[in-house]
Amino acid sequence: MIIHTGDIVDDIKLEIRPQLIEVYKKEANKFINEISKYAELIILVPGNHDDFTKLRLKDNVKILNEGDVFIFDGIKLGLSHKYENLPLNCDFYLYGHDKNCLKDYYLNGIKYINVIKDKKIFKLCYPIGTDNYRLKISRMGK
Repeated sequence: MIIHTGDIVDDIKLEIRPQLIEVYKKEANKFINEISKYAELIILVPGNHDDFTKLRLKDNVKILNEGDVFIFDGIKLGLSHKYENLPLNCDFYLYGHDKNCLKDYYLNGIKYINVIKDKKIFKLCYPIGTDNYRLKISRMGK
């Protein structure tokens, strides 16, 4: 299962530039189709720059709202895009907007790819270049 906590097209900010909806639709559908190949279930939580109503979603993609709780293998997951909208009383909290991390079981998708297995957390670094691309930092020299 893959859970994405919002802003699936990182460089298109629909909240700021709604006129880019067609570009967003193309890029978001491409991303969702790609990640759908790697998991039986994809959970998407809309971010402030998403509009999932405009997308073609596959059968293995489920949309949940900020503040929803998803139970998987007996683990209670609190889901949100923004930290302040997380629900209470969960085993783990997954969010993506705020870089702060108060405790180990608050898992922010900006800093790491978080993997939960047997109630243990594994933090994976993003591939080389991903953060540079996301932050629009170009490589020096050639």
